[in-house]
Amino acid sequence: MHIHNNGVSTYHSGGNISAPDVSLSFSLTAYGKITWSVIEDDLKSPHDAIIIDIGDKSQQFRKEVVDWSQFDWCAFKVLTGDVLNQLYDRWLNADVLDIDNMARELSGVLQECVNKQHSKPWIDKELSQRLQVS
Repeated sequence: MHIHNNGVSTYHSGGNISAPDVSLSFSLTAYGKITWSVIEDDLKSPHDAIIIDIGDKSQQFRKEVVDWSQFDWCAFKVLTGDVLNQLYDRWLNADVLDIDNMARELSGVLQECVNKQHSKPWIDKELSQRLQVS
């Protein structure tokens, strides 16, 4: 449960002003930061209109980092040897080659090999703190 009221009066009648209302919600924080405010709008009632805004929430993400110092370079050499030979043969037999497409293909196959080769990402304390969602 989230209490939205911030102490601002929401009831005005004659000379009486009070803030007895309690506005609650459940699970709205999953959609972003919640702000609560009263607007001056004539509702033909002693109660003020309440606006609840649900803003953007920072997206939490997990960044995988390869520990290059612990990387198995011998296994990577074997893995990439086959893949790069196949890519090279395909390029030799191609009628038309586009350098931008070749660069994307090369980068893609190398990244796939890296992803296959390392089993788990490592995150040190400093990186973990930098990734914390504020």
